[in-house]
Amino acid sequence: MKLRAITLTNVRRFDGRTAALEAIGDGITVLAEANEFGKSTFFDALHALFFEKHRSKGAPVKSLQPHSGGAPEVAVEVETPEGRFVIFKRWLSRPTARVSDAAGRVLAQDDEAEAWVDQLMKGGASGPTGLLWVRQGVAGLEPEGNAAERERLLATRRDLMSSVAGEIDTMTGGRRMDAVLARVGEELAQLATVSGRAKAGASGKRS
Repeated sequence: MKLRAITLTNVRRFDGRTAALEAIGDGITVLAEANEFGKSTFFDALHALFFEKHRSKGAPVKSLQPHSGGAPEVAVEVETPEGRFVIFKRWLSRPTARVSDAAGRVLAQDDEAEAWVDQLMKGGASGPTGLLWVRQGVAGLEPEGNAAERERLLATRRDLMSSVAGEIDTMTGGRRMDAVLARVGEELAQLATVSGRAKAGASGKRS
């Protein structure tokens, strides 16, 4: 899945207004602006769209509501191997969820739309995607539900974390890591002297 556009309406500082990030391309996207410009608002709204049900009235949803109240709305255009789609959610007042295709035809509404999003996100916040989706100041490892459900989800997370830790240990220990360090040393030797000065004619730029 690739994000192509994010549109917020009546979300936090964008009280009664619409703000959008459009024409998002391939590769890494960096959102850089001054403090209090609304960067975290976009990320929190994006997280809510994928992981908060449209009927939710929990803290993550209420935090999107501006001081004047009203219904926060978030729409995201995504590109998948099957094509481009728009996911839309509105919370709190006349809550709804909707998935449309590139031509604007509604493919799923409300609970069916939530199921479509869950399938897209491979299990939502309780699945592997939720493990990797980390927001500023939030670990995202505190599942909701009754005690049995929380324990089941935490056990799943522990298994995933153990698997990731094992992969890291494999990479950072033993002969494999030695080979990586040796390769890095060879590449560096082509670009710089032992003292760290760039070699004449070496391609690349020091930062």
